[in-house]
Amino acid sequence: MFVLGLADVDAPTLRHDIGFLRMAVSEARSAFADGCFPTGAVLVGGNGDLISACRNDNRHRRSFLAHPELTLLLQHEQLLHAHPYTCSLYASLEPCLMCLGASMMARLGRVVWAANDHWAGGSKLIQLNSSFVRSRRTELVGPLCDEAKAASVALLDSYFESRDRRVLSAIKGHEHS
Repeated sequence: MFVLGLADVDAPTLRHDIGFLRMAVSEARSAFADGCFPTGAVLVGGNGDLISACRNDNRHRRSFLAHPELTLLLQHEQLLHAHPYTCSLYASLEPCLMCLGASMMARLGRVVWAANDHWAGGSKLIQLNSSFVRSRRTELVGPLCDEAKAASVALLDSYFESRDRRVLSAIKGHEHS
């Protein structure tokens, strides 16, 4: 088990991957527009058909577990159990340790992301040489698409800028009370 990059993906697969990464980024835009942390994910069947798409909704569901990757895995648990290592998960941002671990437990064939998460990205936190990880056949691929990566990073930057402005406004407003 190791993380693959752009150079490791053949051209037809890359075209397929880019389309689904764009969908994941679209979901992240929707999350951002709704004031949530901007991440999105797409679950794709072994035949290449879209199964479902999801965006981060932890703010409205009031759950720190409402990551789009985990939500998709839970929604389609029976399908994933019946078809091990055939489905793929596409994410706008590298899945966190929880979501990456759950993806491996769900026996996904591939997990593909647009932008690395240098703070909480699961591929940097998981021990890739552990016996558990080696026993799984989940292929990890990322970051993959420059366009989707740039869009995902821009959403993250905008999210943190707006959050910082809200915090500063609240602090300044509180100081005058």
